[in-house]
Formats: sequence, C-alpha cells, structure tokens
Amino acid sequence: MDKVLLVDDESAITANLAWVSSDEERRKALNSVEAQTLRLSRLAVDLRKLAELETRPLEYTPVNLADLMQEVLDVAQERPEAAQRRLTLTVPQAPWPLPTIAGDQDLLFLAVHNLVDNAQVYQAGRYGRDTRF
Repeated sequence: MDKVLLVDDESAITANLAWVSSDEERRKALNSVEAQTLRLSRLAVDLRKLAELETRPLEYTPVNLADLMQEVLDVAQERPEAAQRRLTLTVPQAPWPLPTIAGDQDLLFLAVHNLVDNAQVYQAGRYGRDTRF
C-alpha cells in the first residue's frame, strides 16, 4: 500500500500508519509521533520566547531555583530517552538552601532545560546511565 501524507489531525496520522503491519509497531510509531509533536511544540514556544527578547524587556520576578530545577527534571523525564537513563536532582539544603533570585522564569527554565537536555544527549552511552544536576 502506498503511504499517504496527510497532516490535518489524528485520523490523518492513523491513515499514514495504515502500512504498519503490527499493533506493536503502530504503538511505537504513534509514541514517536507524539514525542516529536511535543518536542516541536516546545521548540516553537522556545523560539517565540527568544524572539521576544528583542521587542520587550525581561520580566523580572522572584524565581525559586529549587522549584525551577524540579520543573526541568519533570519535563526531562517525559522524554522517550529518559526511560534508559536515571535523572537525579540534588538541591543543597545545608548550610543554606538555594536563594530565590530575580529573573525571567521562562528564560531561566529554557536555559536550565537546554543544559540538562544537552547533558542527556551528549552523555548518552559515555558515562553510564546517570545524569545528575
């Protein structure tokens, strides 16, 4: 059967997967489509945020670094590759916790997320299964 390229909705994706022979392959393909769609969506949001840097001032608000890093960890664990890796977040509590800082929450998240994402990508297979931050 010839593959048909449709991009409108879930039924179009399902039609494009008609050539897949088994339910397991279809599930893997749909999981891949979902992961890539999520990745592209986040990339579009990130690019929009970076483009806004030239047109508006930064929004400085109090940012709890421990909470921000936990959010990054949560998002990083959603990646399909995370199943093969162990992500560990260690936040210092003694002699004092991380301070709250003034910054743009979204841009700080983006910066830390990119660091963790790069660590996962470029560390893969080189230093074991652990990624710590």
